[in-house]
Amino acid sequence: MASGGLIATAVALILLIITAYVIIGGILATTEIVSAAQTDKFNHQEARMRTDIEITGSTIVQPTGVMYLQVENTGKEIISGFEYFDLHLIFRNDKEPVYYSYSSSMPGTGEWTVEGITPDSIHKNQLDPGETLNLTVQFPLTEIPEWVQITTPNGVYDSGYVN
Repeated sequence: MASGGLIATAVALILLIITAYVIIGGILATTEIVSAAQTDKFNHQEARMRTDIEITGSTIVQPTGVMYLQVENTGKEIISGFEYFDLHLIFRNDKEPVYYSYSSSMPGTGEWTVEGITPDSIHKNQLDPGETLNLTVQFPLTEIPEWVQITTPNGVYDSGYVN
């Protein structure tokens, strides 16, 4: 009978060690995940601080309902993922901004597309520092845009009145 208590104690001790191993393993895994998330957030914020754009020109072709927009990368970070850009317009008689969606081909009304990047000699189809992104925006023939805002995928934006 004395060996029964010894066996029960040994089993309890083994279960206690296994439980501690599982808990410590979970804590270490959670610590690693949190550390990786903090590193990613830091890297994202650092890239955002180095990102800057400026609307350098706009041309409205009234009879066709087309606006050409030039956006220069004035920061130090390469910008890509143009399909994730946000473009908003405010028209002369409206107060609320209107969202315009990206089109990879010829834009329809309410859409915009990338016409090209000048110069685009270093990283093709990416907006390097000092390069200008040329956009074509198709708006309704009955409206005239007054204000535009463009936002990069990491939240950096520029806005201004158009001529």
